Amino acid sequence: MNYPERLSYSATPPDFGSLVVQRRRWANGGLLILPKFLAQVRARRRTETPVRLAEWLLRVNYMASLAWASVGLVFLLAFPFDSALLSPLVVLAALPYFLSQASDLRTTGYRRRDIFRIYGFNLILLPVNLAGVLKSVEQALTGRKIPFARTPKVRDRTATQLLYVVSPWAILVFSVVTAWWNASAQNWGTAAFAGFNSICAAWAIVENIGVRNSIVDVWLGLTNWMWVPVAAGAAGTTATGEDFDWEAALYHGYPAVGDRATARTTPPRLEAETSTLPSPIDSGIR
Repeated sequence: MNYPERLSYSATPPDFGSLVVQRRRWANGGLLILPKFLAQVRARRRTETPVRLAEWLLRVNYMASLAWASVGLVFLLAFPFDSALLSPLVVLAALPYFLSQASDLRTTGYRRRDIFRIYGFNLILLPVNLAGVLKSVEQALTGRKIPFARTPKVRDRTATQLLYVVSPWAILVFSVVTAWWNASAQNWGTAAFAGFNSICAAWAIVENIGVRNSIVDVWLGLTNWMWVPVAAGAAGTTATGEDFDWEAALYHGYPAVGDRATARTTPPRLEAETSTLPSPIDSGIR
């Protein structure tokens, strides 16, 4: 059953760097759960309670739509459409989705035009979603669970990794160049689409990342190689004499249960406490 009221509240990550960690974690896992749903479909068919078409569409869309939507968006951004290929029917096909989402926004207290902010927001999160999807594929091929990356909760701003702060600007520059190139060739359909992407991406970058923060994070990403880890037994040693990289735990989480290669990073005093707890990945927490 779907209960349409708010049952609990949670805080959105306060900055783009923390949000990247959260959304990359969310993007990883949907494709891995899909085979379990297919197994459930077969089991329910044997019990004469088959999965209905509506449930098929709902569940598959929830688990796999991020993968095909991300790949499809890359295709739309990069493929050199001409006026014959970019038919107005493409826009009309997407119109019901945007109208229904705009209606949902209005019902929940937002503005209908916030749909454009959401579109731009998803544009700049495209590299993050693709990274999560690729992690799902890697995990499916290798069978090795990746560490659970917790969303950083720090007092100051969390710096964004170099790839995820440069990629939104690359999308913006590419859209501007595409709009200019197609306008020069009088390919007005593609020029309008690229111009719309430029406006939405620029809006999302300024609103969610910030120009100044982008410069700072790029500088940190380019100079990060200068920093070296503290040697064991040096100033990073805790009062109890234990060496533990708390920064790595904050940004990357603890290793998956049973991962002996990196299990040494878990503090001894926490091993007893965490050994009886389920893995966040196993328990379905995202």
